[in-house]
Amino acid sequence: MTQMHAPAEIRVLGALLDEMPEAALLARAVTESVHVVHEPSRLAVLGRLRTGDFDAVVFPVVDGRGLPTAPLIQQCAVERSHSALFAICCAPPLRANALLAAARAGAQVVVSPSVAELAALLGDCMNPYAPHDATRRTLETIEPPFLRAVLAGATRTVGADGHVGTFAASLDVSTRTLSRQLRRAGLPSPRAVLAVARLLVACAAMESRTDVDGAASAHGQADAPTSRRQLKRIARRFAVPLGDGRHPTLPRFSEALAAVVRTLGGQLTC
Repeated sequence: MTQMHAPAEIRVLGALLDEMPEAALLARAVTESVHVVHEPSRLAVLGRLRTGDFDAVVFPVVDGRGLPTAPLIQQCAVERSHSALFAICCAPPLRANALLAAARAGAQVVVSPSVAELAALLGDCMNPYAPHDATRRTLETIEPPFLRAVLAGATRTVGADGHVGTFAASLDVSTRTLSRQLRRAGLPSPRAVLAVARLLVACAAMESRTDVDGAASAHGQADAPTSRRQLKRIARRFAVPLGDGRHPTLPRFSEALAAVVRTLGGQLTC
């Protein structure tokens, strides 16, 4: 018999929305499972992110004074890399520069969304494969900072589309620059980092299960035996323990991350 769970609450931070039309749009998009907290100043937004966990942060593309929010978006991407960042505008701005800057800073830019569209975007922030709070806190203990940013960006990318270009954009660099930075830091290629991120996300999503095939199919893999082999190959490369026997089991996320970070020359601070 399947046990039913109450829907998880989605925590949203409204950043610099003030009395703007975007604030009213967000209010109309809120459902029973969404809890919104507003902060009116840039320092307050950063302070709130440092003291609490949020599934999403919603910005206007420009604030009430007409200033682009892209610099704050970029800071938030560093502070809380696993919060979904949305930059919304009820009407297209006169110049597209602010839209492009917000996108480059790490936000998903949404122009003139309907209430239903915005509600759906917020609802997607809490899915079975989204990193939970313990996962976020564990990622924050990675040292050095560059490795932390790389693994955080990779796991966020896996939850989006899994593309190398998206991975590079999450770090605000080109794909060529990302490859060069990883090589200089003694880290694997972008594709290899995304591969290990898929394994980490599988561990986070399947902590309550034990079957590797189940984890693979849960992540949309059409061929479970092939996916099992892929997971095992990735685990061996990054020294992630899968247990013994013909049907290896995925370890807990914290155990997998510890093994990956050690293999990559980093450490966890706690």
